[in-house]
Amino acid sequence: MRGASDWPNPRWLPRALVHLFELVSVIYLVALAGFMGLRLALPERWWVLFLANFMPFYFLPAFALLAPALLLRRYRLVLPLLVIAVGGLALFGSYFMPRAAAASSGFTLRLLTFNVSQSNRAPAQVEDWLRGQSYDVVFLQELTPAWAQRLARLRDRYPYQVTTPTMAVLSRFPLQTAADDLTAAAPFVKMRLAAIGHTVTLYNVSLPTPLRAEPRQRLPYVVEPAVTAVWDMSLSYDETRRDRGIEQLIRQLDAEQGYVIVAGDFNMSDQTAAYNRLASRLRDSFRQAGWGLGTSWPVFQVWGLPAVLPPLVRLDYIWTSDNIRTVQAWQGKYLGSDHLPLGAAIALSPS
Repeated sequence: MRGASDWPNPRWLPRALVHLFELVSVIYLVALAGFMGLRLALPERWWVLFLANFMPFYFLPAFALLAPALLLRRYRLVLPLLVIAVGGLALFGSYFMPRAAAASSGFTLRLLTFNVSQSNRAPAQVEDWLRGQSYDVVFLQELTPAWAQRLARLRDRYPYQVTTPTMAVLSRFPLQTAADDLTAAAPFVKMRLAAIGHTVTLYNVSLPTPLRAEPRQRLPYVVEPAVTAVWDMSLSYDETRRDRGIEQLIRQLDAEQGYVIVAGDFNMSDQTAAYNRLASRLRDSFRQAGWGLGTSWPVFQVWGLPAVLPPLVRLDYIWTSDNIRTVQAWQGKYLGSDHLPLGAAIALSPS
């Protein structure tokens, strides 16, 4: 019989299992170190940019491997795993700190942005959900012509609506927009919100997907369709069109004054240079008052997978100018789209 003194001595474990743990740990450490080095040396390579979108998840294995390394007395692995775990906490730990809802002062608005998805199979559920909410302004993206009647039925709840073929803003307060703002060849729509003595500039944004027309390399043989789709998307990653839209948006924003709210599907993660360019001009409402990573895509339930699987990247944002404070930010529930809704309560600072 093994005594208590045998634990946590690894001799009681099968040697092959211990070696397998060591091998997995070494592969993880080498892979992460290699990627971090490549990100510094080759920051503009498309595959480095693609992999960087998922950066928060690369630190999770360190936490899973650290405890077994200690129990198995593999101290050569403990130090690098501990360094990675501490680095992950330094980079992303603040995202999970409790945030008490800030006291609101001044005029407040409740905002929602939601990419409803062109392939959404539950539009009636979205319509019913919107009717039951208490939002003041709703930003919608990826609409289809079939949504026109649904939005019209919501006029009793949101009487002011500005729509394009693929986007809409629904509001409890009057909206004003110029014809040029609706017809310009831009991936965003601009309008003014007039609300009880305040004028707020709104932008509804739907930026291009960061993909090229064709993947750089096709799979050499036929495999399961889902695998092929992931392969094609990964090998098609290209930020050029999306970043061109962001630069176009930034030029518009640089000329704005007063209260500004920019919301929508930006098709960029918060690990990109494009995010940093916007963050230097606007406030990210979820980072101000939300909790967690805020990843909003893809919602795996849309493919019938378990709800426990989290989305992998942040694509949906509500940005505000410096004279607007986010009181609270949250993510909505699954509503048939591969995106999650994002809500925020914001307060306009006194002029």
